[in-house]
Amino acid sequence: KSLLLKDTPKRIQLLEEAQKAIPTGNSDILDLELAKLNFDKGDLDTAGAWLEKISPGKENPNPILTAEKIFLDGLIRYAGGNTAGATEAFNSLLQENCFQFEAHHNLGVISCQGKDYASAEKHFQEALTERKAPASWLYLCHVLLAQGDSQRAALELFQALRLFPDQRDLVELFAYFVSQSEDRELLLAVFQKYIPDLVFPGEENPRWGGVDNPFR
Repeated sequence: KSLLLKDTPKRIQLLEEAQKAIPTGNSDILDLELAKLNFDKGDLDTAGAWLEKISPGKENPNPILTAEKIFLDGLIRYAGGNTAGATEAFNSLLQENCFQFEAHHNLGVISCQGKDYASAEKHFQEALTERKAPASWLYLCHVLLAQGDSQRAALELFQALRLFPDQRDLVELFAYFVSQSEDRELLLAVFQKYIPDLVFPGEENPRWGGVDNPFR
């Protein structure tokens, strides 16, 4: 029951007890789950310790589990401020052709933070070929704006909003474009014509928590 209720401390306790009950004294799957749970609660050292218990890739017959280990290692390194180590982990996933979306997206974030906008743009574009995710699209728009390419940023935002018309961050970026536009009414008309489901923030939409509509 605690597992279903997402009681993280209880889940950790139960999984640790299950791990101790295994005759061989170790289960890579349980090690990975314990690493994930400790990472989720912000205990990077314990998460890393559980991750180290997982068998090395050459000894592990489960390529998915190995890829998950590398990915989580990258997240732990990034959260701990080791961007070089995180970059190495995510690049290794690309070389193994695993977790392509996650690897490209996170490499894009790292590149963006390092102000390497050309690399960031490439990684977010690659991520979007794998999965149409609003977060990757939002980052891509900001990267294009950082490079002074507002026209392409607007085109990417248009494509993103056609798929995700109720994503708050995307709509707020659209509000920025409207505020900077020389022809505000035309821009609004074009977007509303081709994206009829575009959800503007306002009290009439409970998902927005009563945020004022910037388009009024």
